[in-house]
Amino acid sequence: MSVESKMNMLLERLGLTYRAVWCPRDSARHAEIDVEKRLIIIYDKDEFEAWISLLHEVLEIRLHRILNVYHGLINKLIEFVNEQVYREKEHVLEDCIRDFRLWNELAQAASSHNHKGGYGKNGRIKRES
Repeated sequence: MSVESKMNMLLERLGLTYRAVWCPRDSARHAEIDVEKRLIIIYDKDEFEAWISLLHEVLEIRLHRILNVYHGLINKLIEFVNEQVYREKEHVLEDCIRDFRLWNELAQAASSHNHKGGYGKNGRIKRES
């Protein structure tokens, strides 16, 4: 029986719906998982190392369920924070618009009451001397 067949028999006995493919070659990676194709691809040339890599990938698959809980939690937290920041930003924008309107009203009122000279070169209201 081939190493690949033994690996697949083990995966079946473990109740995993993945298939192992042993493709020995020079690679920076020992193995990888193709979730869509339900494949565990082992690149190690040495048979013992290939079995270690298979174990590593099986553990990755098992841990993935736990990690999904954290991913879901983090995504919900990000969503919550984004909503809070958006609401707060909208309040700040409303406050800024109200402030600008008030400043405009005050500037118009100031310019209509005994104000001489208008605006200076720097854009500020000239004060009476």
